[in-house]
Amino acid sequence: MFENVIATYPTQAGGICYHVDWPDTSDPLHNIAAAVRTTYYSITGVPAGGVDGSMSSYSGWLSAFVARLGVSAPITITLSGQYSPILHNAYITAHVHCESTMTGTGHYIYVAITEDNLTSMGRTYNRVERGMNLNGWGEAFSISPGEDKDYNCTINYSTTWNTSNLKILCWVQAGQTSTKEVQNTKWESWSILSPATGVTPSTLGNIKANFH
Repeated sequence: MFENVIATYPTQAGGICYHVDWPDTSDPLHNIAAAVRTTYYSITGVPAGGVDGSMSSYSGWLSAFVARLGVSAPITITLSGQYSPILHNAYITAHVHCESTMTGTGHYIYVAITEDNLTSMGRTYNRVERGMNLNGWGEAFSISPGEDKDYNCTINYSTTWNTSNLKILCWVQAGQTSTKEVQNTKWESWSILSPATGVTPSTLGNIKANFH
């Protein structure tokens, strides 16, 4: 069903797929960020998933997504950035504009690199999480109506990743003790990032998410 939603709404669905290391510990697509997000959602069995922070059964995904399409988002997100082919870092800037008060409390901003067309355990997966800001913990974020804010982060990437299949995903979400409701999401292809030869992490970002 995840693939169906992505295929049906390719420009509107900001999907991300986390791979756990249980019950099989040999999944090569598992990483620290996936473990952090699994704990965030209190996942105890897989496959599992949800829409905009609310967990639901597979059969309810599409209807839940369509219902969310009619809800006005309180914020808009624009992505830009650069990458260093020398340091293997992506320097990503998320520009957030707030149009109305966000729902929920304790908001965090998340940025992830995902990859399509990855094979693991005999299956092919899309939108697989490959790296996140602060290894999936995100960064506390607040913004008021009429305000604009830029959020900068640095995420390591591996030369083994196929950049033609990479996407940059950003979202703002209410906290774990609140509704977990996603305020809005934005994704772009890796191609929006321009090469920046010789830049260092201190020039464009100060949040580091390590690749594992």
